[in-house]
Amino acid sequence: MRRRIRGLAACIAAAVVIAGCGGGGSSVRQGNPDVRLGAAAVDSYSSVELLRALLVASSDGYYAGGSVADARRQLQRARAAYASMSGRVLAGDPVLQREVSARFNLLARDLSRGIRPDRYRDLAGPLTDQLMDGVSQTLVKPDARSDPGLQAEALRRVASRLAATYDAAATSVGGTTGRLAFQEAWGLWRRSLALTTLVKPDLGGQKDTVAGTLNGLRGSAFPEGPTQPDAPPAAKVDKARTRVVEALTKRFGFDQPAQ
Repeated sequence: MRRRIRGLAACIAAAVVIAGCGGGGSSVRQGNPDVRLGAAAVDSYSSVELLRALLVASSDGYYAGGSVADARRQLQRARAAYASMSGRVLAGDPVLQREVSARFNLLARDLSRGIRPDRYRDLAGPLTDQLMDGVSQTLVKPDARSDPGLQAEALRRVASRLAATYDAAATSVGGTTGRLAFQEAWGLWRRSLALTTLVKPDLGGQKDTVAGTLNGLRGSAFPEGPTQPDAPPAAKVDKARTRVVEALTKRFGFDQPAQ
């Protein structure tokens, strides 16, 4: 199990380096992207990111030594989240809908058969990445999907959910609820890094604050990856959320009239 955690940490370290470097200082459009792009686009894009976090919780938690039962619960939660958008995916791309459903079925079947953790992670990866990319592309128009303000708003929502979920985990250490919440918080942190990498070129002077704050949570909030520590530092995560949200709001003017 220690080798798996070290291997997982190496993968995350690479993502941390990517999220923390580069970036420009050009201006970005200001204002609430809900007004500029429509609430449905922002909600759909963000919902896919929250769903991805549950898939990461399922695969990474199991890979790091978690139980099959926990992996199954997280997968079921991800599938329930997908159910709310599956009708629109079916209408927009029936082939994609079949592929997503088939992958969910495959993962559930293989968990029931006692699949190895490394093999499960390999099978979950395409659902988390390529297939969910397809879902996002189906639900959100290209001009909205590539809008930095939308990406930043999704990051703001993920960071806020991360803090709330981590706090829930900290209040139930050792129990099933707390363990599942911590795994989800890990998945949300992983997605926050991915979104930071995506929006990094448009963060301007807030790049170091956003990337550095989120990167800094690895050692303090997630010292053993998705495995819950004895005393999760919820206050540190909440402080990080405040810093990230304030930086994003300052950069993208979420509290200003939309441009």
